[in-house]
Amino acid sequence: MISGRARLAICAWAATLTAACALLPLVEPSTWFLQAALLLAVQSGVGAVARRVPLARPLTVAAQALVTLLTLTLVFAREHAFAGLIPGPDALGHFAELLRQGGDDVSRFAPRRRCPTASG
Repeated sequence: MISGRARLAICAWAATLTAACALLPLVEPSTWFLQAALLLAVQSGVGAVARRVPLARPLTVAAQALVTLLTLTLVFAREHAFAGLIPGPDALGHFAELLRQGGDDVSRFAPRRRCPTASG
């Protein structure tokens, strides 16, 4: 039988992926969705294990943050990291560049509201 906390973690994972479905038509290739599902599952799994140990809440959050950073480094900045896993200044710079590019894309492709003119 699944505990209430495990059900909550599964529902949070599913809700996050459901919200991410809105991005499917906007991002190519759509395989990013599977990547996101796996990374979220790893992060959720680490949180579930940390709560079973039990760790203090700040340590649980820290464990999840560390695993998230390591998995994101492995997937997106491997060539910029020590041993392909440990993020250093180059990997963090690469993440900053990816975030900048993402922000530029959001700004460029965001829908623009047209204000009605007074002359109508």
